[in-house]
Amino acid sequence: MKKVLKYVILSALLFIATTVLLVYIYKDNIIQHFISELNEKLNTPVSVEKIDISVLDQFPYISVVLNNVSIQESRKDSEQFLLKAKVIACALNPIDIMLGDYTIKAVDLRDASIHLNIDKYNSPNYLIFKKKKDAKESGTVLDLNKVQLNNCKVSYKNNYSNQYISFISEDTDASVRVSGPVYYIKTKGDVLIDQILVNDQNYLDGISLILDTDFIYNQHQRSIDINTAKVNYQNSSFDISGEYQFEQSNLKLLVNSQATNLTILKDLIPPRYLESLTPYKYSADARFQLAIAGKIRKNELPPLNISFDLTNAQLIDKAHFTNIDQASIQGYYQNYPNDSLSIEATNGLLNEKPFSSDLSLTHFENPMMNLIFKGDVEGSTIKPWLSLPQIDSISGEITLDFSLIGKINDLKHRRTIPNVRTSGDIIMKDFNVSLTSGAYELKQLNGNFIFDNNDLAISGFSGLIGESDFELTGLIKNFLVFSMLDNQPIGIEADFSSSYINMDQLLSGQNFNDQLDQSYHFAISRLLYMKLNCNIDHLKFRRFNGSQINGDLTVQNQTATSNKISVTTMGGSIDVLGSINAETDSIFVSSTMDLSKIHIDSLFYVFENFDQDFLTNQHLKGIVDAHIVNRVSFDKSLMVNPPSITADINTTIINGELNNFEPMQNLDKYLDNGNLDRLRFAELENDIHVENQTIYLPSMEINNNVSNIKISGTHTFDQQINYRVVAPINNRNKVDKDAAFGAIETSQSGQTKIFLKIIGTTDDYKITYDRSALKKEVISDLKREVQQLKEAFRKKGKKKKEEVELEEEDYFDW
Repeated sequence: MKKVLKYVILSALLFIATTVLLVYIYKDNIIQHFISELNEKLNTPVSVEKIDISVLDQFPYISVVLNNVSIQESRKDSEQFLLKAKVIACALNPIDIMLGDYTIKAVDLRDASIHLNIDKYNSPNYLIFKKKKDAKESGTVLDLNKVQLNNCKVSYKNNYSNQYISFISEDTDASVRVSGPVYYIKTKGDVLIDQILVNDQNYLDGISLILDTDFIYNQHQRSIDINTAKVNYQNSSFDISGEYQFEQSNLKLLVNSQATNLTILKDLIPPRYLESLTPYKYSADARFQLAIAGKIRKNELPPLNISFDLTNAQLIDKAHFTNIDQASIQGYYQNYPNDSLSIEATNGLLNEKPFSSDLSLTHFENPMMNLIFKGDVEGSTIKPWLSLPQIDSISGEITLDFSLIGKINDLKHRRTIPNVRTSGDIIMKDFNVSLTSGAYELKQLNGNFIFDNNDLAISGFSGLIGESDFELTGLIKNFLVFSMLDNQPIGIEADFSSSYINMDQLLSGQNFNDQLDQSYHFAISRLLYMKLNCNIDHLKFRRFNGSQINGDLTVQNQTATSNKISVTTMGGSIDVLGSINAETDSIFVSSTMDLSKIHIDSLFYVFENFDQDFLTNQHLKGIVDAHIVNRVSFDKSLMVNPPSITADINTTIINGELNNFEPMQNLDKYLDNGNLDRLRFAELENDIHVENQTIYLPSMEINNNVSNIKISGTHTFDQQINYRVVAPINNRNKVDKDAAFGAIETSQSGQTKIFLKIIGTTDDYKITYDRSALKKEVISDLKREVQQLKEAFRKKGKKKKEEVELEEEDYFDW
């Protein structure tokens, strides 16, 4: 063993000594021959500052070391350089040198700059090799099995095709064989991409890659054929093959990746293509295949196809507190003949709830979308996507099984949205919505909703609004237009039922605490169109309590109308028809009401004694039947506008009582009947008119337990009273004849009547004798005035009704 080692060492020393001796003997010949070979093969000037011979530089080869080398580009009369290098070391076999063969075996290029250029006339600057005389064009000009590039910057600028590539070869091994116009090149090593510009579009800045390539450049055909190319970037591998024809700018490229992730791919995609994804964080394991085949044109991608498969995908949208996790996605994209994107078999977790979806988009200029989504969505997921600052929080769950087919642009215009087809359903489960104002909550919302293109069918949609409950079954019309566009109308045609409605909460927006000074706000959206068949068990508003409420309600043009609403209340029932117009700052109410068997004391109590304390529910008892036609206006806070009140009231009171009413008690000194503090009457009828802030009371006769008394007159809203009273007297001795002169009348039958006036205010009034000689004319004039006012009121009401009927003809004409 020792002998073998001794012989190996001696052989090595002998080889080194022989090589050194050869360099010493043949140094000048080697340099001379090397320069001669360069001049023979190169067609452009070469500048070398110093040439030296080294034994150790590329041992066991002998190196011809060229220092500070500059090779001029191949264009005639150009002084620009093609290559500048600090060191070019060319390796020669020492045994070949002894045999007279000076073929270069390897090249080591260090600290170099290579500038490849094609001018605007499509003429290259790198045709530096001479053609051999009398040699075939295909003859081998250069054959280097090993080329090592260390810290070499290469730039390629094509002014003809508007392309620029710049990269730095940090440590790359290559082989180059030039045979006629064909260059066979293999490379392997590290490359730093400085810049890639295609049609002024930037790609792959500052990306470090590991390349293993085998490609052919054909100088005559002006083409590159990529036989194989492996590109490694951050432990991801990409297989590339294809070809590129410079003159036609025609590219065929196939890229395969079996294992990478979106984070890595993001580094390889120009930032401008990722701008829309800036608000999101995303990651996924990815496999894809990309195929490109076609011409590269300015501002236009060639035809390409991308198929991809993503697993363990995650998308985080911090702005909307939305996370997609554990998702798997398959899909493809192509841009020819039309742009199309298909994302198929997507499934995963949406904020920890499972979902699946399919999406396809075609014709990106006017995209056609086909979307299918199935999954459960939490209310907390929905809330951040709603631009409704008045909503504080949402809880509960929605189950979606939904599909949409149509053009996205059709979703931007009201007249084209109906072209979009929708189907599927939504199931709402225990949904709760709280408001930022601290108002009542929407709670326990449950129901099924079925998509019918532009409309949405409702089945058993129920819930609580504060203390009020509801259930709707019917149809929401124009739903898709309303949900996609601003300021669009929505229509509801449904059966509405409720066991209890608290109007105080609904109108105030607050949890009502039974204080009567609660403020309200009433409005009807101009976008709301509605037809409801209503069935309400109980309704409360201030002092009003109604039950068994049935009827219809129509809303359009900010006006609510009803042909009939029936309600049981105050010991009897009320039937109402009319309208509420909220188009302006004033709310106009027109109605016709029929009261049947209403307790009059309850009526006064419910209506808070009509904002006066002169005649209150404590003074009255009896059963009221009435027919009331009225108009009145309110402000948005439901404060009445007194001058607007106009009403015709045809009323009958049965088994009535007027108890402890001060003006009647004060009549005692004029009348001899006594017991005026407890008047009872079997039936009382009258037609009352209200207008100009005045209640007009035509003459009515009260046949009571004490006497038969006739009353007429006026009562203004500021509590000015002017009543006429006619009452029989049986004992004239009770009346001061002088004081009552002209106020007493005796009929032919011998009955004596006294005429009195009650004038002043409800707080300060006087009872005096009515001495007017025209007593009967006064009563007649009052009747005539009331009749004229009533007639004008009826004509005006008839005109309003005709206008409403005309407007209803085109109801829900979407």
